[in-house]
Amino acid sequence: GRTYRLHYALDIFKIGSVDHLITDVKVGESLINFNLKPGYLVIGDRAYSTIRGIEHCEKNGAEFILRMRKNSFTVRNEQGDPVDFLETIKCSGNEDYADVRAFATNLDGDKVPIRICAKRKDPEAIIRTQKKLKRKESKRQIKISDEAKVFNEYIVVVTNLNDRITAEEILEAYRLRWQVEIYFKRLKSILDFGELPKRRAGSVIAWLNGKL
Repeated sequence: GRTYRLHYALDIFKIGSVDHLITDVKVGESLINFNLKPGYLVIGDRAYSTIRGIEHCEKNGAEFILRMRKNSFTVRNEQGDPVDFLETIKCSGNEDYADVRAFATNLDGDKVPIRICAKRKDPEAIIRTQKKLKRKESKRQIKISDEAKVFNEYIVVVTNLNDRITAEEILEAYRLRWQVEIYFKRLKSILDFGELPKRRAGSVIAWLNGKL
């Protein structure tokens, strides 16, 4: 039999609106799994920060704020040349915000306009991040580059929100994602949505309806 995975997302600006998709476990986390519309603001973690996800938002008229990984995609200037991403986002102080207009390249080689906003974490958060990276190195027996460690001292997001919204407001809005994460944790703990103990798609729907 097949094992199924439930993808679900909460549209935090439309109370009670939940989008979901049932797939087998081979389907990874991606924004293309969801039906986006104009007026939606998609807030996602690092897993969703891909060119395909960005283009899916743009194609469907949705706005987005997505947390970036260091290697989410190559950041380019208007001429199409790669830029030093880390140097671009570095800030001089904790209250300073980086706000950069740049481009990313899609699979067809087209330049996709993006806006990158970043803020350096406070000293306590940086210490926590450093400890977390050390544990990761020890557990996985890997060496994280110094550049990646510096990158992790920042909160970095990519967005298509317009210039009327400041980088500070964008990063503040990104913090709302945690409320969505709490909602997901409740689904997994109270409704036991973390695992779908069924082998047929029809049985999955019946099981979910019973839980609801």
